[in-house]
Amino acid sequence: NGAQQFRFHCLRKPLDDRRVRQAISAAIDRRAILDNLMAGLATPSTGPLTPVMRHRADLGEIPHDPAKARQLLAAAGYPNGFHLTITTTPRYVMGVELAEAVAAQLKEVGIDATIDVQEWGTIRQMWGGRTPDEDTQEMFIMGAGASSGDADWGLRPIFHSAPTNENNYGFYSNREFDDLVERAMREVDAAKRDALYRRAQEIVYLEDPGAIWLYDHYHIVVARKAVTSLTTSPLGTVTFAAAEIG
Repeated sequence: NGAQQFRFHCLRKPLDDRRVRQAISAAIDRRAILDNLMAGLATPSTGPLTPVMRHRADLGEIPHDPAKARQLLAAAGYPNGFHLTITTTPRYVMGVELAEAVAAQLKEVGIDATIDVQEWGTIRQMWGGRTPDEDTQEMFIMGAGASSGDADWGLRPIFHSAPTNENNYGFYSNREFDDLVERAMREVDAAKRDALYRRAQEIVYLEDPGAIWLYDHYHIVVARKAVTSLTTSPLGTVTFAAAEIG
């Protein structure tokens, strides 16, 4: 399975303030989004990695808490909210509808969001190695998974500090996080890796959020009854090596 999220440009004001990102996360009613848009096709995220990943920590669902969101915005200097652009694409399942739902929920805490719908090719160009000043996105849709099945690939490439956005699409930068994933990458003791990755996930998911994690979704494969033994790869593609037609 994979995860659906909206990621932040973490170096663009006001999203460079972790309190603002925490407020946005608290303003989202993930259960309402699941029930209305993805019923039966996904489960709420409980961490930055999906359940099938090695060293994945279950950190619980982030509760919908508009009062907390308003308090955080006020503490960050935005008691009356601010304007935000959400970039999305129909390439992701319900991509436009998800952005609309998120925008409606943000409005309830004073954040006025405009939705910018782009084709997939345009979105990909935005992630092609731009510097923070060159990247005009503020908050943007993103699917996530790791073909290796390991926490390293689900965390390090996309959240370790980097000067351009080939992989760290939102310019996330946290020194403690960087140190943890670098140490975990070299650690051979499984229990020690668990501890290092758990702390890294606490940072990026709760304390200094790099994204809004919405849900973990299933890869759905449909076939006629006569077709058996279809499989899917870790990348979510359908494979036919063992398939048979009865």
